[in-house]
Amino acid sequence: MKYFEEKAEKRSFAPDALLAALFNELHADETEVRSQTISPSGLACQVSQAWKLLGVMPDKAVESFQSRSFAECGEDRHERIQAFLAKTPYWVDVEEYVKEKKLELEVLEKTGYEVLLYSPKYNVRFRCDGMLLIDGIYYVLEIKTERQIANDKRTEPAEKHLKQGYSYALMMCVDWIMWVYEGRDYLTQRPIAQRVTKDEKAEIEKYLTEIVQLKDTPEKLYMDKKACGGCEYKSFCQEYFKALKKGVRIDVKTGTACNSAQ
Repeated sequence: MKYFEEKAEKRSFAPDALLAALFNELHADETEVRSQTISPSGLACQVSQAWKLLGVMPDKAVESFQSRSFAECGEDRHERIQAFLAKTPYWVDVEEYVKEKKLELEVLEKTGYEVLLYSPKYNVRFRCDGMLLIDGIYYVLEIKTERQIANDKRTEPAEKHLKQGYSYALMMCVDWIMWVYEGRDYLTQRPIAQRVTKDEKAEIEKYLTEIVQLKDTPEKLYMDKKACGGCEYKSFCQEYFKALKKGVRIDVKTGTACNSAQ
């Protein structure tokens, strides 16, 4: 209540404007070091995943009641779609599938219909939304919520999600991904089946291996500048590459600077 009491003391405008401001006011949450594993959802940029593997502290998360609501709505829609599909004859329990196929994956946690998996081979940790078996073909289910205007035009997976799909196909030993894109306004679902080729699996395997092997020299990795805006490692990344241009390398583990030639 202290937060709202402080607001009451400072109030100098109409009550409705006060509430509008409260809903949209940004505040920082506690920031924790992420698990030192690769996240498939962040594969658009190899550099960001290198920072994650190295244990770099993310930028402080800043959000409002409104912005947090987007995430909560997405989580709710995930659960409702999973619950609906779980009632169909096509649903496959992910944990049972992993054990039955003897995949090189560890089941870390099962929450509702979602399963947290870890690949020791690639040092990848991810939550699998589910699996489907349709006409003898296994599909990894991946649910995405998006703006309605984007959903209305959706005919194929978003480019920024492709590597995520490739990695799932590689680790789950399947050839198909079933994307379900849902529009936030009208809750329209757009299922899109994507076939992942052998070449795409080989490409993503090489991509994952590069992140692990070159994490200590991230300048040798691919940087997706389109993803910089929402990257939680943006501040450190900018500092690192700014120093590198001056011939100085920042040691991620110690935070000290040294000549880049060393």
